Amino acid sequence: MEDRITPGVYLEMTDRPAAGYGSSRAPEVLAVPGASRATWWRNAHPFRDDLPRRLPEFDVLGLFEVDDGFVPRTSPTT
Repeated sequence: MEDRITPGVYLEMTDRPAAGYGSSRAPEVLAVPGASRATWWRNAHPFRDDLPRRLPEFDVLGLFEVDDGFVPRTSPTT
């Protein structure tokens, strides 16, 4: 892993298709002051039953590197 010192991360869970998330939602969040980098990951093993669930099931996880001034303006839609 690269050495990075990021003040914070912002995570979003959504059921949007990964391609749509990358083309529409990620740019929206990156346009907010304080957001600097983004990546998104598709859930490769949904509904697995070998581990206890602590979060609701979701299809895509968006991860953003942010600084102390970041405040999300809107929530992701499913």
